[in-house]
Amino acid sequence: MNNIPIENIYYIIFYAFKKLNINGFSEINITKNIPDNSKDLFAHILYELLNNLIKKGFYFEYKSYFDNLKNIKGKINFNSTVKNIYNGNMSINCEYSEFDFNNKQNQIIKSTLNYLVNKCDVDKDIKIKLASIYKYFNNAENIKLSENLFTEIKINNLNSNYDIILNICKIIYFNLFVEDKKGTVKFVNFLITEKNMPYIFEEFIRNFYYFEQKKFKVKREYISWNIDECFQGNINLLPKMITDITLENDNNKIIIEAKYYKEALIENFDVLKFKSSNLYQIYSYLMNVKTKPNQKLTGILIYPQNGYEIDASFKLNNLILNIKTINLNKNWIDIKKRLLDLI
Repeated sequence: MNNIPIENIYYIIFYAFKKLNINGFSEINITKNIPDNSKDLFAHILYELLNNLIKKGFYFEYKSYFDNLKNIKGKINFNSTVKNIYNGNMSINCEYSEFDFNNKQNQIIKSTLNYLVNKCDVDKDIKIKLASIYKYFNNAENIKLSENLFTEIKINNLNSNYDIILNICKIIYFNLFVEDKKGTVKFVNFLITEKNMPYIFEEFIRNFYYFEQKKFKVKREYISWNIDECFQGNINLLPKMITDITLENDNNKIIIEAKYYKEALIENFDVLKFKSSNLYQIYSYLMNVKTKPNQKLTGILIYPQNGYEIDASFKLNNLILNIKTINLNKNWIDIKKRLLDLI
């Protein structure tokens, strides 16, 4: 898995964050100057996103201020003003609000830029580009980033342009760290760890279908167990069934489980077999999911290809089950065609 071309990783990340538009990467330049390592990649992504943000406009927050002023501004605090006059201070105590650029969103971006430009060993050309962006954040403070700071940010209609940018800042924060003894900056390869890739692979597949096809509605689906009326016991003890991806229209329903493993097959007594737990899982989904009349039901297990190309199809109790692999090392156009051909 470590040899996935950097361009493909770029695509996978952006589909995973669900920030594409219908036409693809019209706002992100991936056709040239693509960095050859993950550290420079995310710095490059951040530059492209911030360059686009400058064109769209920055986010300002209303902040309330209480101050003694010579002229009325906003709302007068009469009690405090009377006290001022009583004490010989001929000023008006006012409560007023102003648009403020120095909010947490802009502080996080500026602090991330500061880290990449001044403390991180990123590509020189990318560093120069980031430095050119840095000046736009002069009115924001440099702050110490923390995990809690990212969780405090609330995205709404007014700052929705910041969502993907703050996600990239978060990735950079969690994956760049200073080694105390040597004082050098390291990049933890967030993309190829077994802990993170299953989530990213699933999000990538789901959002790919959300943006790249029009035949099906795309969702995750909660499936209820088809419990017999004579069942006795606590139904809440049964495991929850939630699909990775459900594609549905009037004629077809496709349940997809995206499984990111080093191997799609396991060896048992020198014989290669499909992973039984994955087969049992999707078979349970197919047996319990509700369908419309005359709706064709299909299940697909999708794995990244690693050594074996798999194109298997079964029919079980009139249910169609496919097991497929995707070669993430191929040209992106081939990957896109493969994913569309599966449905």
